[in-house]
Amino acid sequence: MQGSPSDSVYIFSADSAVLELANWQDLSPLMATPNKFERTGGTYPLTQLLAEEPGMGRAPLTGVFTVQSFMLDGSAYFSLTDRRAEWIVIAQSRGGTQFEDLCYLRMSTQ
Repeated sequence: MQGSPSDSVYIFSADSAVLELANWQDLSPLMATPNKFERTGGTYPLTQLLAEEPGMGRAPLTGVFTVQSFMLDGSAYFSLTDRRAEWIVIAQSRGGTQFEDLCYLRMSTQ
């Protein structure tokens, strides 16, 4: 592998047989799920960000991603950021490759 490491998330139901199908030589059953966040080298647009806010723009997360999952009140959430760490997105998976952005945090430059 080359380049910087980047996080991806693959989501499976509790009764999925995918772990029995995959092995260290063939991870394609893991990667075949439609429920995933896999954007290494790509972008993640900040679609819910208000463009009307001065200086906010809609700058996407790009390139190398850091993804952290966490539970709150029985629901699963994801924290997404990129190498620049200017923006942190708190999102929930909505199935497939769709995430719903719930909150944006921006690093203060002051």
